Parts: sequence; structure tokens; C-alpha cells
Amino acid sequence: MMLVKDILKIKGAQIFSIGPDALLPLAVGLMVEHDIGSLLVMVKGKMKGLLTFREVLAQLGYDAARIAELKSRGVI
Repeated sequence: MMLVKDILKIKGAQIFSIGPDALLPLAVGLMVEHDIGSLLVMVKGKMKGLLTFREVLAQLGYDAARIAELKSRGVI
């Protein structure tokens, strides 16, 4: 299991996160605004997943009509 400190060693000191119930448009907006390809999915200060553009695009390909309603649960 990868820890947040491991990600910081690779990506640098600044991380961006989102909660698991945040809607995907918000997550995509954060990724675009900060020019990043992924967000940590955090619950009560603990990493629960990682949401990447790959997952967003996969969901878009699967169910584009509902993309605005989907949540950012992420994967590990």
C-alpha cells in the first residue's frame, strides 16, 4: 500500500485531495486548475484512494450521460 509520504517523495511537497463523495466535475476542475493528473481521495485525514484522469476518461467512455452525477471515489 502506498502512503501519502511516498507520493510526496515522487511528486513534491504539494498535494491536492478530494473527498469520496465529491462530484467528478469538481475533481476534473481541480485537476485542470492545478495542471495535475490525479487527486488523492481522503477520508478523515487518511488516503482511501487515488482518482486519475484515466479513471475519469474510462467513466466518460462508459457512461458519458451521467458523468456530472458521479462521485470521485477513486481507486487504489
